Amino acid sequence: MPIVHLIQNLSPSGDSAQLRSLVRAVKCGQTSVLREGEMHIFSFSPVNEELRKELESENSRLLVQVHELRARFAAEAYWKVLWTLRKLRLCPRAVHVWGETLMRAGLYLAKGYHARSIATLRHADPWFFAENPSIFARFDALTVNSNGVKNAWERRGFRGNWNILPDFLNLSGSATLTTLNDREISASEPDLKTAAGLREELLAELGLPSDAVLTACAGPIAPWKRWQWAVWSIDSIVRVCPQMHLLFFDPELNDRQARSLSAAAERERRSIARFTHQYERESIVHFVPFRKDLQQLLPALNYFWAPHSVSGAGLAMLEAARAGVPVIASETESLGELFPQGACASVPTHHETTALAAATYLLETRTDRRAEQIAAAHSALKKFSDAARFADAYFNLYAQDLS
Repeated sequence: MPIVHLIQNLSPSGDSAQLRSLVRAVKCGQTSVLREGEMHIFSFSPVNEELRKELESENSRLLVQVHELRARFAAEAYWKVLWTLRKLRLCPRAVHVWGETLMRAGLYLAKGYHARSIATLRHADPWFFAENPSIFARFDALTVNSNGVKNAWERRGFRGNWNILPDFLNLSGSATLTTLNDREISASEPDLKTAAGLREELLAELGLPSDAVLTACAGPIAPWKRWQWAVWSIDSIVRVCPQMHLLFFDPELNDRQARSLSAAAERERRSIARFTHQYERESIVHFVPFRKDLQQLLPALNYFWAPHSVSGAGLAMLEAARAGVPVIASETESLGELFPQGACASVPTHHETTALAAATYLLETRTDRRAEQIAAAHSALKKFSDAARFADAYFNLYAQDLS
């Protein structure tokens, strides 16, 4: 019986990075649970042909198909997926929803087909609103990537059958794809440049000195938060670590460039841009679009920030550590599950930007401590690279008997 996946954004998103890792593990025979069957992936955003070719498979043992749909709300998503399933005469064994947006549609589909219902909630979205929080408890299984994320959901009153399934990170040297903060980027481009060359280009583009200390922070950043970060960062960095420059690689900027905004949204964007531009002129904080070559640029950056106020950065932290960049993160319940003590510089969430800047300055002046942290982080990453264990954990959920 087939397995159905519902995902809002197949590419690019952090959820899609895990889904794609799951598909690759199955296609490469790295799971002992599923050797044959069908997987149908429903994406509600455009899917390019390269991505479709990567995921789809039509061999005799395993069929993987990607279906691109359009829906403005959950009810429309439900009916479009249902119509497609009926057209293909499919009766799914399990319906797996990635993210909060499609939970209602996925639950109704699963109940209608008497299938297993699974939802993956990789981070606790502080702005998520559910008309009926009891919908969480109606799922057969809810998966999160850490105990801290589970506790964050439960503190807000969302109860359910939680399962801790850590994120997967491909550490093999032959990997052609990597993920940074919910954006997948190719490592097989024909015009790859060295990290040093990319750093020089970035410094020239931003007008920064060659000895600048570059700290990356990956978004997405909400427009109304952009000016707050500009003010907080300037105030903190000037006082604590004035030679540092904070770069926000914000995928939202790419999205805004690719789509036309309404008149009201465009006015809001321009007013915020005018406000933040005066701080960018100070050459301290910079909001730049996400770069496709960020994987190659990462080793040339000095530090990576993972503040509590920017959600969904768990996978980004792992990628930064993989590139040998010291990670400085706010203390959260999830942090200890990602990095053991000594593998990441943790700071309190109170006066967060000042604490992040101070920790950066400490690592900048203590090279021995920085080297120890990088080595400890590399050692910690090994627990996230077991593809068979990662895939089997999901397929065991799909295969459980509903009775």
